[in-house]
Amino acid sequence: MTLILLIGLIGLYGTNYSVQFDISELSTDINPRAFHEFKLAYCSSTKEIGYPKLPCRVVSYIIPANMEVSKLSVSVSTTILQGTYTVMPVQTPEFDNGDNNDFTAPDSVLYNSNAFYPEQSAQIVSHSYMDGANHIVSILIHPLRYNPVTGIVEFANNISLSFSYSSTSKQPIYPKKRFAIDAPKYDAYLYNLVQNPSDITSYRNIPDVEVDPNGPEDFNYLIICPDDVLDLEPGEVNPFEEFINWKEQKGHRVRLITFNQIANHIDASNGDDLGTYLINDTSGRVRKYLKHHWENHGLANVLIVGGKDDPFRYAHDMYPGVPTMPSKIPSDLYYADFNGDWNNDDDAMCYYGEFGNLSWHNNGSPDDIDYLQELFTGRVILPPVIAPPAGSPTRKQAIQNWSEKLITYEKGPGSGFVGYTN
Repeated sequence: MTLILLIGLIGLYGTNYSVQFDISELSTDINPRAFHEFKLAYCSSTKEIGYPKLPCRVVSYIIPANMEVSKLSVSVSTTILQGTYTVMPVQTPEFDNGDNNDFTAPDSVLYNSNAFYPEQSAQIVSHSYMDGANHIVSILIHPLRYNPVTGIVEFANNISLSFSYSSTSKQPIYPKKRFAIDAPKYDAYLYNLVQNPSDITSYRNIPDVEVDPNGPEDFNYLIICPDDVLDLEPGEVNPFEEFINWKEQKGHRVRLITFNQIANHIDASNGDDLGTYLINDTSGRVRKYLKHHWENHGLANVLIVGGKDDPFRYAHDMYPGVPTMPSKIPSDLYYADFNGDWNNDDDAMCYYGEFGNLSWHNNGSPDDIDYLQELFTGRVILPPVIAPPAGSPTRKQAIQNWSEKLITYEKGPGSGFVGYTN
């Protein structure tokens, strides 16, 4: 697939872009159930259960921080594929317990509809902010459309997009400073994210970059861990000591803190007040603390240490087929993004981070998750405190094992030594 920037005229007329697809990169197979399945380079596939499974792709563009795309105009140049097809329906995913599902039959209404699916070749799926104030609009592109009654499949050679802008009600967040060591990482993230890199210099927000910020609360690398792994016996070594020394040798300023220390810290007071309604549990307080230090003190990297017994946040896919069983998805995006609202509906059931079909639940309004991050997060999973699996290391030893492997790898990636995999 080739993405071509055609015009970049901002103002009342918006901007225009073009997405091109190469039919030589399209493949078709017939599966054991005699349905056709399509694959197209650089594409995923549609997700709606029982509907035709067709290639699709999300493309993203940076736009002015104080604007949004209020109207998307689309024009398409198409080719009709030879022959007729019976396209495989999207199957019900497996649930958390690993049970296999029976075959999901084609949706009877759609498969008897004499019209192309999807109806549109392109649609806006989100307005998000990367690094607080870099406004990104994401467009879902459908290079193939299918008429189930006639069996005809239409291939889009070229999809032209025209954006019309209006003011947005969303509020960007402007971080005040950044450590110089982290600036290239944010640059790479943004340039790899969008299809219009030539517009970045016009629309991007860049905080002040400092080689060595020296405020008492200025640090760019934070480790958050449970209290028990820092409950040390006399003479016992901090399990993070080697890792912290290594990161500081590489130029990071590292801070180590526990979940409970954050929960009682003044910078976390009142919990997660970033959205419509408050979330005042430990995870909510952690998010508030992280947002403060990213916005004011140059925080860019967070290592979260802990397992299922430690503070965690779940997003909830409100899958329409199982109204009493939303799919819980562990998600550290909660700690990495500060523009999203994870409690838009004051949900007494604590289904924070709801997305998907909410027609059966509460007021039918999903939470407003922003899928682009402000922080770079990672996690070290620890064995559970209660009933750890047989043969598991202690939680402190698990940290030391991980640290040794990581440092071994970072000192010689690609050198042929694979000791870090042991």
